[in-house]
Amino acid sequence: MKREYKSFYMILIMCFAMLINMSGVYGAGFDKTFGQQLAGKDRVSEYSVLFYNAFKDAYVYSDEAGEDYAGLAKPITNDQLTLRIPLQDCTYSFKVTDGDFNEIAQNWVNNLSEDVTRALFASVDAFVNDYPAVYWFDTAKNDFTCEVLSYGDDVTLTVNEIVITVGTSFDHLSSAPRKINANIINAVQKIVDDYGLTENSTDVEILKAAHDYVVTELSYNRDEANVGSKTLPYAYTSYGLFADDTTLRSVVCEGYAEGFKVVADKLAQRFGRDFQTIVVSGKALNGNGNYENHEWNQVKVDGKWYGMDVTWDDQSIGIMYIYFLSGNDSIGYNGSYKDDHLVSRTFTNHKYAKSFMIPSITDKTCELAADVRLSSENLLTQGIVHTTVTLPTTQSSQNNTVQQPSNNNSSANTTQTNTVSENTNTVEKADEAKTTKKSVEKISISKVKVSKIKAQKYKKGKACKPSITVKYKGKKLKKGRDYTIKYSNNKKKGKGKIQITGKGDFTGRKVVRFTIK
Repeated sequence: MKREYKSFYMILIMCFAMLINMSGVYGAGFDKTFGQQLAGKDRVSEYSVLFYNAFKDAYVYSDEAGEDYAGLAKPITNDQLTLRIPLQDCTYSFKVTDGDFNEIAQNWVNNLSEDVTRALFASVDAFVNDYPAVYWFDTAKNDFTCEVLSYGDDVTLTVNEIVITVGTSFDHLSSAPRKINANIINAVQKIVDDYGLTENSTDVEILKAAHDYVVTELSYNRDEANVGSKTLPYAYTSYGLFADDTTLRSVVCEGYAEGFKVVADKLAQRFGRDFQTIVVSGKALNGNGNYENHEWNQVKVDGKWYGMDVTWDDQSIGIMYIYFLSGNDSIGYNGSYKDDHLVSRTFTNHKYAKSFMIPSITDKTCELAADVRLSSENLLTQGIVHTTVTLPTTQSSQNNTVQQPSNNNSSANTTQTNTVSENTNTVEKADEAKTTKKSVEKISISKVKVSKIKAQKYKKGKACKPSITVKYKGKKLKKGRDYTIKYSNNKKKGKGKIQITGKGDFTGRKVVRFTIK
């Protein structure tokens, strides 16, 4: 009999979203990465590890010192966003006489499709949370295809490879990842220099420097959070902290948490320390007694896990340390830490989302950080913070719909297509809550326009303090009433910094830089 060739195609287009599963958290089994939790003996686990490693091989590289960098050593092209991953032993054999050819083949394709979908969700969630510096990796825009081949009357269905198309919300990938790597290195060096870190610095001192740098550099974009969707993609990634355009340093909680992990990981590498930082998602308790989506960090110091929330520590009255290396019983803005930070085990709300092991934090505040937290706790117990603290808010809409698979069965001699489309909750991952009794929404200072600053002439021993004009919608704002300014890095050649802090009707921070030569 003449050997007959038949082909089957399946395409799955997946939309990721966020719905928190507030199940328990576990410390046992967590080592250094979420990727390590993908291993297992079933096919889903096998593919999860395969996909995760493919992402890592494509988008994470190491320098001669063995330090990891997120990006490529060369510009990213469309071809590099298409990963062809070979499969082994992905076959299924049966005889045509065993039953209807199309039905048997379709069932096998459907089962394989579901396993690949589960694996892709798990591998993407693990990868983007282990490597948040790969900011352009958009979890909502990934899809895959595979070709299923069959031969003869004694049918063997075979899949040779999976083709994953990695989605992105950014159009600058021909140059940005390499530039971001350089900016991350520069940011780490700046932290070391500005905060006087040395080989003798303690882990807490290093983490405090990272905490303070992130809080100083970033401001909270309340307008974007209130939209409830990604109108500004960078605000939900680590990109804002390292972008050349400092106007992009207005982000939501993902920007704070993921940026903090990047610099904390690099500082740990820089000084050869074993403290660990992870990104976690969950629910946070706002001042109205309601839980809202949020993202923050957990940090392991001296063998114990603690909470770290740089977003909530960024306040108009200055840098706070209420959520710096907190324990479950640590004081918080709304009760104890365990009351206002509830961790989820999943990162998306998709029905195939994997539950990860999240380390449980210890009960007590880190003793080594007690002095750092003391001034903030005193403000809180005196009631000062309660009247001034503003925790960001978000308004989210939910749209839960699922299109069921459409099975188009044809005869054994034609092409069979299996298409699955998932359109689930469009609520974005992790935005925050707020505590405020004011009904009037303040204006983010990130929206103002600042006059161009001419290059300043270096004068030994003198600080450069160029004047600026600040306008909002064409109207000149008044210093002292609408904003205050603070100069830094302005005593030597290089880049000076002006931090503009909103006041009165304005809130948040905006940082502009100027040249000293």
